[in-house]
Amino acid sequence: MVDLGITLPTIRAPQLTVPAPIRAVQGWLGDRDGRRSRRVSVVGDHVHVEVRGALDDRHPHLGAALGAALQRLDGVQWAEVDAVVGRAVVLIDPGSVEIDDLIDAIEDVEEAHGTAGERFPHHLPDHPDDLEPVQRRAVAIAADVVGLGVVAAGQTLRLARIPAEVPGLVSLADSQPRIRGALESRLGPPATDVLIAGANATAQALGQGAVGLVVDLAHQSVRVGEQLARRAAWRRHEAELVVGPHSVRHPPRPLPPRPIPMPKGDIERYSDGAAVASLGAVGVSLGLSRDPRRAADLALAGVPKAATLGREVFASTVTMVLSSHGVVVMDPAALRRLDRVSMLAVDARLLSSGRWGIDAVHPIGEGRSVSDCELRCRRLLDVEDPTVEQRRGSWTLAPWRGDARAPRGTDAQARRMRHGGRKVLALWRGDHLHALVALAEEPEPLAERLVDAATELDLDVVLAGGSTSMAERIGAAHWPATRIVDDIRVAQAQGEVVMYVTARAHAGLMASDVGIGMAVAGRRVPTGADLIVQHGLAQGWLVLDAISRARSVSRRSALLAAAGATAGSGWALLGSGRSTAGRLMLGINASAVASMVNGALAGVGVAGVTLPRPEPRHRWHEMDLDAVLAAVASDPEGLPATEQELRRRAESARPAPSRVGFVEAVRDELINPLTPLLATGAALSAAVGSLTDAGLVIGVAGINAGVGAIQRLRTEQSLAALEEREVPAVRTLVAGAPTPVPADRLVVGDVVLLGPGEAVPADCRLLAIESLEVDESSLTGESQLVDKSLEPAPGAPVAGRRCMLYEGSVVASGNATAVVVSVGVDTEVGRSQLAAAHPPATGVERRLQRLTDITIPVTVGAGVISTGLGFLFRRPLREAVGSGVSLMVAAVPEGLPAVATLAQVAAAHRLAERNALVRNPRAIEALGRVQQVCFDKTGTLTEGRLRVAIVSDGLDEWRCGTDHARLPDRGRSVLRAARWATPPFDGNGSLNHATDRAVVDAATAAGVTDSELDRRAQLPFESRRALHAVLGRVGRRHVVSVKGAPETVLPLCDTWTRDGRTTTLDVEQHRILEEHVHALGRRGLRVLVVASATVGADAGLDDLSDLPPLTVDGFVAIADPVRPTAAAAVELLQGAGVHLAMITGDHASTAEAIAAELGMLNGSVVLTGTDLDALDDDALDAVIGDTAVFARVTPMQKVRIVSAYQRIGRPVAMTGDGANDAAAIRLADAGIALGRRGTDAARASADVVVTDDRIETIVDAVVEGRAMWESVRGAVAILVGGNLGEIGFTLAGSALGGQAPLNPRQLLLVNLLTDMAPALAIALREPDHVTPESLLRAGPDASLGPVLLRDIAVRAGTTASAATSAWLIARLSGTPTRARTVGLVALVGTQLAQTIVDGGTRPTVLAAMGVSVAALVVVVQTPGVSTFFGCRPLGPLGWGIALGATAGATASSIALPWAAERIGSAVVGAAAQVRNGAAVALHPSPAPSPTPSSTMEGTPS
Repeated sequence: MVDLGITLPTIRAPQLTVPAPIRAVQGWLGDRDGRRSRRVSVVGDHVHVEVRGALDDRHPHLGAALGAALQRLDGVQWAEVDAVVGRAVVLIDPGSVEIDDLIDAIEDVEEAHGTAGERFPHHLPDHPDDLEPVQRRAVAIAADVVGLGVVAAGQTLRLARIPAEVPGLVSLADSQPRIRGALESRLGPPATDVLIAGANATAQALGQGAVGLVVDLAHQSVRVGEQLARRAAWRRHEAELVVGPHSVRHPPRPLPPRPIPMPKGDIERYSDGAAVASLGAVGVSLGLSRDPRRAADLALAGVPKAATLGREVFASTVTMVLSSHGVVVMDPAALRRLDRVSMLAVDARLLSSGRWGIDAVHPIGEGRSVSDCELRCRRLLDVEDPTVEQRRGSWTLAPWRGDARAPRGTDAQARRMRHGGRKVLALWRGDHLHALVALAEEPEPLAERLVDAATELDLDVVLAGGSTSMAERIGAAHWPATRIVDDIRVAQAQGEVVMYVTARAHAGLMASDVGIGMAVAGRRVPTGADLIVQHGLAQGWLVLDAISRARSVSRRSALLAAAGATAGSGWALLGSGRSTAGRLMLGINASAVASMVNGALAGVGVAGVTLPRPEPRHRWHEMDLDAVLAAVASDPEGLPATEQELRRRAESARPAPSRVGFVEAVRDELINPLTPLLATGAALSAAVGSLTDAGLVIGVAGINAGVGAIQRLRTEQSLAALEEREVPAVRTLVAGAPTPVPADRLVVGDVVLLGPGEAVPADCRLLAIESLEVDESSLTGESQLVDKSLEPAPGAPVAGRRCMLYEGSVVASGNATAVVVSVGVDTEVGRSQLAAAHPPATGVERRLQRLTDITIPVTVGAGVISTGLGFLFRRPLREAVGSGVSLMVAAVPEGLPAVATLAQVAAAHRLAERNALVRNPRAIEALGRVQQVCFDKTGTLTEGRLRVAIVSDGLDEWRCGTDHARLPDRGRSVLRAARWATPPFDGNGSLNHATDRAVVDAATAAGVTDSELDRRAQLPFESRRALHAVLGRVGRRHVVSVKGAPETVLPLCDTWTRDGRTTTLDVEQHRILEEHVHALGRRGLRVLVVASATVGADAGLDDLSDLPPLTVDGFVAIADPVRPTAAAAVELLQGAGVHLAMITGDHASTAEAIAAELGMLNGSVVLTGTDLDALDDDALDAVIGDTAVFARVTPMQKVRIVSAYQRIGRPVAMTGDGANDAAAIRLADAGIALGRRGTDAARASADVVVTDDRIETIVDAVVEGRAMWESVRGAVAILVGGNLGEIGFTLAGSALGGQAPLNPRQLLLVNLLTDMAPALAIALREPDHVTPESLLRAGPDASLGPVLLRDIAVRAGTTASAATSAWLIARLSGTPTRARTVGLVALVGTQLAQTIVDGGTRPTVLAAMGVSVAALVVVVQTPGVSTFFGCRPLGPLGWGIALGATAGATASSIALPWAAERIGSAVVGAAAQVRNGAAVALHPSPAPSPTPSSTMEGTPS
């Protein structure tokens, strides 16, 4: 370089001054490194101020210095730095200090620590109280509103618009995560938000894209609502969270970064796939069309707008819902990750109840049972502090610390029992060690249910901290408390998305992908959590439900996005190259609207989640009686009437469970597999340019759903009204006086009286008992009766709480007085019902689902074939695709999923009118497929009116007729002994057992009383001991009188009194007595043995072992006449192939005699309870199919019988009326209880309650169940057969003429007129022109098997042939439009005519048909409407052709099947005759064999 020595003047660039507004915007939005502007929020007297450098652990003394500086200011009470959110929290005296003074002090400290130049980072979520996010969204909303104004002006003034590709590219940048991420890395998220919002509004406005602006406006409005909801929740709960400097004292917590990126969900995978697919579409289009612009426009198909907006709107809506439920959403981005959560880690402290329960008992020494040791431990155990030694008498329970008095090996056993964090106690009696007891922490029931709910969502559940024993107890994996953050990172590295729940301000909240912190009074606020829950674990159900819905929303959003892109692309290809981008974006925006609506509805649905009830505050089973009565503010005499009414009013003030409304019912109707097919059809209709047809598709689906919803609501309301009539009354003490109170009116503190056969109406604590046994099988699943006591049961599970009665259990024997401690949804049953899953699909629903699964591909295939025929005949693309889509939509039987539900509800309503209340309409379906009916004998097959028919001393017998006074003295002495062995009765009140009533009535009529007997004790009748015993005094003599079942009482006897003489019973005399019992039983009589004994004055009677050897006094035979109509009902059921069995506790010979009288035996086996006990399950399964009578069975054996029938494949209906029938009724496929004299237990367990106790009504119930299958068959034939006929007609016309005979709108009209209303009319009607015999032969196989296929084929063939022939004839004699109209009339008319043939002339059927016919006439004959549907008004000839074809085809549909059936029968008969003739010729008949009657003669029964 050469130096010329010339000095050039320095030229400086001019200084550009950035205007103040721009600087303000830059400070507000920041750049990629962060914001400069400081955010401040004031809530009450708390000030929250952002602090630079607070997040950085490089400034460890910043927080302390800042707190000291602020507290030096006047008016500051305390100040603390929450480094998790990067803010200082200051408590001030309002009016004593300015916010600017606080900021100045903070800036001075920042300057001193070298953080004044730092930026506020973008990676922190916006604080709930920040208004800046709202302001950013408000800018976007304003831009969208202005943009809509520009669009309106441009369309009005017909201004030129920019290419549609421009707004499409902006949408692509906004929706594609990779493009948006690149912008955010350069500009920062806030600036990117504002930039894209402004660019989108500008591009959409200049491109006059109103739909895109509306979509963005809706999205931005929802986001504003989200932030405002967060702010409102924070301001509402801030004072509860921030209660002092300790509550926000969080030091900086640097954490290792997430080891790998979060796994992709449905939306992320769709976004990636859409980008690749769109590029592929660009290449294909370019190769085929050679149009670069059209090809480039197809890249916009990769815009995942619908996918992302669906999840965005869902998350925003969930934020609003959670905020309204007291949840503070700290980071709303976490709710965008819910769809990918795969693991739930729960802090063990949340699961622990702080109580310890017995986990294992190891007896020490011989002869010590586990149950005895456990019972003793429960009485001594302090469940809250088991380390404290407890003593009671000579018994001691203390922590095991080793003891020389213990046997060798005890220490080793204790070490093994301590595994998993268990505590080991020793049970001593004096100096003798009886047992080692292992205690485990008891989990909170609510937390345990939360874990169960998470498991149902397929989440991997981990217990963070705590003991391995608790993890094993709840079935979870275990993380040590010291490694939670490390274990979270390990799980994330393995591909898990972790949700962590804790009540501590733990670093795991920030390490997890979704952190849920439980706010606890007195502890630090878990501000590192994404969600702060205020009201305990119950709100966790909202989040778990949101996970399930988020997965569904993401999946549906991706599908909607794919459908929108496909439809938009198809529509774009049909237009010119210039319109490609506009049409494509219209499809994408339309799917975005659908996706947003879907997300919003799913989010709102979270609000409808029923939260589980918290566990009761009191542990009633651990409290003594005085403590229980004090807690419920009651006493043993019950509540005063005024207090009872006050509590009742308070209880009624609780919000009642909401009933399903019309909107919910419509939504339920639309939630079926066919709705997506209809939606796809609507989208494709729009894609080929027919928005009107798309609207018609949606309208047809909506109308059908509305009709189904209205019918469902009407029938459910009727059933609800009927159920309200069946509320039983409960004997309740009101100020000491027994008063009947409806069960649903009980309140906490009521004292109730319960006796045998009564259902427990609420959760109760026992106050007094008398020989009480309870059936708790409905609660615990155990059929064994439970003995009750008044002793508290500390730490016992539900099944071991002997001092409690729970709602739904049944008093089997004895009496009880109890105080109500929980009612309604607060009971054990109520809380479990709230958490119950949806009932499984019934048999008819499963069959219809299979039919639906077949229908969908057939329907889609028909559409494809129709489109293919259009292409084959070179029809325009729009016409070919439009015809195929319309056929597909019209052929969808959208009413199919609703048919089963509505048919069952309608059948239930009809049965209610015939004295059978169906408590669960789904039981109708079970009744329809019942193959085995088990009858209880007494009161069902018999009249249920017991009377003493015969009195006998074992040799002679005397008939007890109307004149009991004619009994001889020997008969009167037997009757007197029986009367003494009966509970006392003075004519007032009632006796629990019908046999006791019969004995008392007979004795009273004969002039025999028990006035001379002074009763001292008694053993009341119980099913397990089958006798009633009384200890009393007659004069100076003390006697025991017993009456009961022969097989129970006779073995207790050693003497026999006859003719006034007492003799010793030997083997021969025992045989004579037993034969006498059998002889009476074979006459259909129930036999009771009467026996007695003289005892000493000091004798007691507490158990069977106290009974002395007895003397047989005689027998009392009781009759229960067979119902006059029972034999006909039995014959009707047997004739229909239904197997019958009698299950009774009566004697075998009595049951056999009645079965023979009714014709139930027919060579079948009779089994007794003893026989059943001797058979294992396999042996029972082998013989039960041939058994008609089960006698002397216990409630547990009834359950076993029902189970055996189910194992061999016979659906069972069980009838009964007693408490001993309840468990079997509950287990049966269809449980039937007799309502008039049935116990509460039987009614509560039943699906159907027969209120008139008639066997004919039971038969009616079975008939109605079979009729329901017939109704379903008719409705399915209409829906499927008619639609297949439409398909056949359309495809035939397309093949013959190259064009579909009906246009899309006409096909939709056919769908509207012939599907839903006719199908509902058939499903809801009672079958006509059929007999009970024929209906009983119906059922799932008969109705939905080959017969259904025949009906579908006949209907399809009839419909297609009538429409095709009418169309062809009209085509020959008129214009194509006229032919199309004639074909339409014939198509509709034939389907309606067949519906009348199937449904008869019932008003509902005729009304539905009338509406459809009237609508058809209006459409065809009204000029404007006719033109809209592509028709023309018909003259007499046109109507004649259509109606003639309809009449001919309908007549053929009746005549041809009839003729085919007759011909088939004749052919089969002739073939049989030919075979028989050939067999006779080849094999001459042998000599006649003895007749069956001769071979059976003398055979014992």
